[in-house]
Amino acid sequence: MRLGINVPNDLINRVKAAQPDVNISQVCREAIVQLAERQELAVEQVHSDEIVESVFNFADSHEQLYREPDWEAYGLDDAREWVSTISQQGWDTFLHRYSWLEKQGRTDFEVLVGGNRHHRNTKGFNYHEDKHTEWVERMYDYEDQYGVRTYFWYEAKSKYEKAWVAYVVEVRRKYLEHLEERRKAAIAEREQALQARPAPEVPPHLLER
Repeated sequence: MRLGINVPNDLINRVKAAQPDVNISQVCREAIVQLAERQELAVEQVHSDEIVESVFNFADSHEQLYREPDWEAYGLDDAREWVSTISQQGWDTFLHRYSWLEKQGRTDFEVLVGGNRHHRNTKGFNYHEDKHTEWVERMYDYEDQYGVRTYFWYEAKSKYEKAWVAYVVEVRRKYLEHLEERRKAAIAEREQALQARPAPEVPPHLLER
C-alpha cells in the first residue's frame, strides 16, 4: 500500500540541513516501524503483567456510575406515597378527572398530575434525576464520545411515569371494585329486610260488615 504523507517544508529543510543525503521516505518508514514495534511490545507486556484486571478494579469501585437507577421502583414508591397521603377530596377529584380523561385516551402522567392541584406532593422524575447526576452526566459523555443518541433521558422518564400511573390505576381499580362489592352487599341487605317484614293483614274492623 502506498500512502502520501504531508511533511511541512520547514521540517524537511531542518532534516536536510543536518543530513543533506537523508532519504525522507526511509525516515518515515523507519518511524512507522518503530511505532508498530513499540505498540506490539506494550500490548504483549500488558497481557503478561495481567495489569488489565487490576485496572478493571477501578471501574468496579465506581459500578454505581454505570448501573442505571431503577426508575420503575421510584415511580412505584412515589405513587404509593401519593395514594397514602392524598385527602378524600383529592381522591374524589382524581377519580372524576381520570374517568373524564380515560374517555379521551389521555391518562398519561403529565396530564394526570399537571391538571390536579391535589397532586402537589408528587416528587416527580426530576427529583430522582437530581440524585443521580453522576450517572446522567456519564450517559451524556457516552453519547458525545460515541456519537450515538440513546435517548436515555426520555426512556428513563417514561419508565418512571408509566410505573407511577400503573400503580395508581391499580389502586383505582381495587377501590372501584370495593365500592361495587359494597353496593351489592347493600342491595342484598335491603332485599333481606324487605323479605323479613310481616305480610300485610286486613284490619279486623274492615272485616266487620
